[in-house]
Amino acid sequence: MKPSRDKRAGFSEPDLKRLFRHTIWTGCKSVRFRSTPGTRIIKDGLYRVPLIAAHTGARREEIAGLQPSDIAEEDGMPYFDIAENDNRGDATAQDACPDPGTAAQRVFQGFR
Repeated sequence: MKPSRDKRAGFSEPDLKRLFRHTIWTGCKSVRFRSTPGTRIIKDGLYRVPLIAAHTGARREEIAGLQPSDIAEEDGMPYFDIAENDNRGDATAQDACPDPGTAAQRVFQGFR
C-alpha cells in the first residue's frame, strides 16, 4: 500500500503560476531578504529544486539526492536518472537525504 503522501494531488496551473511569481524567481533584495522584492535572482537550491520538481514530477527527496552523475542523455534528450546512490538508498527513501539546496547546486554547477 502506498503511503498517504503519494495520494496528494499535484499543483494546479494557477498554483504554479502563483508560486513562480515569488521573488525567488522574479528578483529579491538579497539572500537574507528572499521575500523582499529586488533585482537579485539567486540560483541556489531554493531556486532550482521547485523548478526541477515542476518540470519532472520528482519528489523533493529524489531531487535532494541528485548527483551530477544522475544527469544522463538518451537520443539527445537529457534526463535525471533517479536511482539508488550514496545520498539516497532507493528512489523513495527519505532517511539520509542531504540539504536539497546543496544537492541541487552540485547538480547544476556551471549551468547558469
